[in-house]
Amino acid sequence: GELMLTVLSSFAQEESKNTSENLKWRYRRKFEEGKVAINTTRFMGYDKNKQGELVVNPEQAEIVRRIFRDYVGGKGSFVIAKALNAEGVSTVAGGEWHSTTVLGIIKNEKYKGDAKLQKTYSKDYLSKKTCINRGEFKSFYIENNHMPIVSREIWNEAQELTRQRAENKGNRKGREVLYQNRYPLTGKLLCSKCG
Repeated sequence: GELMLTVLSSFAQEESKNTSENLKWRYRRKFEEGKVAINTTRFMGYDKNKQGELVVNPEQAEIVRRIFRDYVGGKGSFVIAKALNAEGVSTVAGGEWHSTTVLGIIKNEKYKGDAKLQKTYSKDYLSKKTCINRGEFKSFYIENNHMPIVSREIWNEAQELTRQRAENKGNRKGREVLYQNRYPLTGKLLCSKCG
């Protein structure tokens, strides 16, 4: 009985592996043939039509445009998230906005009408763990794949701002470390006259 279960279990495992490999192969073939399969679950701004193409969701698209406008206008991702929460605007998953949710929208190439495919992959067919594709698999980038929500100019400006802000944050941390190293007693000694 136990041997039979082991044999059946290994058959089931092999079957699962074959199904997983076939699916991966089918998706890659579709990418290579220019047939795009984009997952729109929890994806603000777009719906899918019967053909599986991305179509703009007008109400959600307005939220996306506002995020880009505010960000390019000088507001940070934390401030934008706070404002959306205060106004009772929910995310596409029905939850609260966070700095990372806002940045996820800012960095997504789909909002300028492009599509990068095979961004992630399943580590193995058993755990189904999703990993970021850092060159392990061929990825595909398609320009003008669908209707954009923001212009390329605004999208590019937002990317440049993200880069600059990350750089400034790094520099600020660097300066703090430098001052701590130069002045080990900073904040530990107080002047009796001025405090």
